[in-house]
Amino acid sequence: MSDVAYRVAIVGGGLSDNESRQFEQIEELDRWVRVGAGKQVGPWEYQFPTLDAAKAFAHRLRQMDLTFDDISITTVDGRTGEDLKS
Repeated sequence: MSDVAYRVAIVGGGLSDNESRQFEQIEELDRWVRVGAGKQVGPWEYQFPTLDAAKAFAHRLRQMDLTFDDISITTVDGRTGEDLKS
């Protein structure tokens, strides 16, 4: 049996061209990850303990001025990070 977690992947993610704004965007991302009790698990990938936290993070991403192509949420093993097959 595995612990279930939820990975939020920001597909095609990008920061502002403005260096000071980049710093603000990174700080804001970090803050929202902490609010959801999540952690960064890869470039533009974050893992959260609940689906509600993952959805709230994805919602907040849409309100930020980041550039991205898509946001996906997948179910993963909370210990290994491996995708869980349906």
